[in-house]
Amino acid sequence: AAPTPSTGKIYWSDRGDDLISRADNNGTNVEDITSSGVNDPYGIGIDETGGKVYWADRGDNTIERSDLDGANPQTIVSDLNNPEALVVDFEAGKVYWGDDGDDKISRSDLDGSNVEDVITGISAGPDFMTLDLVNDKIYWTEAGSSGRVVWADMDGSNVQALVTGLDAGGVAVYPANNKLYWVDEGANEIWWADLDGANSASIITGLANPQTISIDFGEDKIYWTDSSDGTIERADLDGSNVEVVVTGRNDPRGLIVGDLASDGTPYSPPAGGGSIVFESFTETKESSNTDNIDLSTPSGTSTGDLLIAALAVDRNESLSAPGGWTAIDVNGASEVTFGVWYKIASGSEPGTHNFTWGSNEEAYGWVMRFTGHDAAAPINASSTDSGTSSSPNSPSVTTTVAKAMILRLGGFDDDDITVDNPGLSSHTTITMDESGGGNSSASGGAGYFEQTAAGASGTSSFSLSGNEQYRTVTIAIAPN
Repeated sequence: AAPTPSTGKIYWSDRGDDLISRADNNGTNVEDITSSGVNDPYGIGIDETGGKVYWADRGDNTIERSDLDGANPQTIVSDLNNPEALVVDFEAGKVYWGDDGDDKISRSDLDGSNVEDVITGISAGPDFMTLDLVNDKIYWTEAGSSGRVVWADMDGSNVQALVTGLDAGGVAVYPANNKLYWVDEGANEIWWADLDGANSASIITGLANPQTISIDFGEDKIYWTDSSDGTIERADLDGSNVEVVVTGRNDPRGLIVGDLASDGTPYSPPAGGGSIVFESFTETKESSNTDNIDLSTPSGTSTGDLLIAALAVDRNESLSAPGGWTAIDVNGASEVTFGVWYKIASGSEPGTHNFTWGSNEEAYGWVMRFTGHDAAAPINASSTDSGTSSSPNSPSVTTTVAKAMILRLGGFDDDDITVDNPGLSSHTTITMDESGGGNSSASGGAGYFEQTAAGASGTSSFSLSGNEQYRTVTIAIAPN
């Protein structure tokens, strides 16, 4: 298939010819922008807003930069020990690099001042690196037969290996899709997984020698360099529709997709991949035994908004919703009952909605308001799970539409929760709270993320401080 029209630029380092080059993101208008100060270039990053391209220079053990057209080359950090990985956080005014010789990640201001180590004592490398600025994470890879994909908080704390036992190469993240991408150099494949490394799968096989990967957030494409074939290639985010966009290069290595469209509009990694917006929620806590609860309509509710109600009640009860609500799941166990319903808001929505059950019990309930959904069929898919655990499973759903919101909800017995922290790694929290406290209470939580591509969402888990009965519901909300 012919490459689609260009909207921005891709930049790469060419180790074989000691060049920094760029092209339109469809591979046209290739130009070598500079060879000055280029001696075995590796990682590359850009600050198109500030008009600079940065690269790690292994031959001179420096961090270099120039204008986007290659003019005004400048050494900004020197006396390093085999720098390889490089990434720019232009919003925070920082450039990060991985020092392979000293096994650490460091950073400085964009002009090279205020150098500081962020993570030291890395096992090997790091060879490639990326930032998740939505969830404040650093990802890097370590090469070799026992290589790894690793993440940490932006301050260097909470280091954790996500994928092990592979010769890891380039790494990229798409927070809106809850996806982590990496190169397996040993297998010459590109893989993806959830941002926490779960649910991994190979999505592109049969490559010659893939190296760096980068995401085009404007066009929903993944790009990579192939050092053996001398090419730059791209595919859809799920690995389909592979195409070669640049040929005839000599060991292309580092790669970054520009953060500006042709009209100068910045592209930033989106926090959500679709048009669905979580607007607000209300909650009600019944800490005294009762047989009903009034759940309030969220403020700002307008005709056509999607309302989703969730209710956790202590013990096994038969829950009833007021008129106009459609049940997604209502299920009771011996210690907790959990129900989830939805409706499309009318022009005369009442201030409260009265939900009832048979016996006097404590309860915790909430109503969430969303916009940007498919008004005719807002619920694209749902799934449930139940059991007893301190890490209640939130099951996967398989969506049939792109850019769905994955909403995870749970109801739990007792009060073994952390308020406002449901767990749910790499999700945006809506709530985690309880009816009142003690063995007669009920609790519940919710969080979400946006999934760009249709397909399986993968699982997640809530976090409790003790083993409790639970019921979890995962919903895919379809966009308009």
